[in-house]
Amino acid sequence: PSIILINHASMVDIPIVEMILGRHPHVWLSNDYSKVPIIGPLLKRMHIIVNRKRPLETLKKASKLIQNKNRNLLIFPEGTRHTDGSIHPFQKGFAVLVKKLKLPIVPIVITGLHKIYPKKTYRIDSSACNVTISVGKPIICDDKMSRDDVVTMVHKWFTSEMKSLNE
Repeated sequence: PSIILINHASMVDIPIVEMILGRHPHVWLSNDYSKVPIIGPLLKRMHIIVNRKRPLETLKKASKLIQNKNRNLLIFPEGTRHTDGSIHPFQKGFAVLVKKLKLPIVPIVITGLHKIYPKKTYRIDSSACNVTISVGKPIICDDKMSRDDVVTMVHKWFTSEMKSLNE
C-alpha cells in the first residue's frame, strides 16, 4: 500500500492511472464530478469526494479506508486540473495522511494530457501531442520531517521530473 500522487491536467488522467494500477485495490480522493455526463456517476462510486469546507472529515474518512488495509490512496496534490501543463503548488492534505499512515509516496507525472483533453471541453484530440508518463521510485518520508518539508520535497520531485520530460 502507498499514497500515489499524480499531477492533474485532464479527466483522462483518471482512467490512465487506473490502467497503470490494474486491479490492485485503491481509493481516490477527488473533487465532486457527479454532474459530468457518463464519467460522473462512475467516479462518484469509486472516489472519496473531497469536502473543501470540511477537509479534516475527508482526511479521516480516507485514513479509515486505507489504514491497515492492502489499498493504495490516490491523490491529485494540486487540488484541481490546470490547463498549462505545468506543476502548480500542492495542497498539504496528502502530507497529513503520509505522516499519519506512514506509507510511502509513489509519484506519477503525466505530460501532454492537458492538450489532448482540455478542461471545459468534451472533445478529445488524440493527435494534439505525445503523452509521457513517469512513475517515480517510492519516496519514504522521515518521521522528523514536517508536513511542509514533505510537501516541498515531493513538489521538487514533480517539478524536476516534469522539466526533464519536457526537454
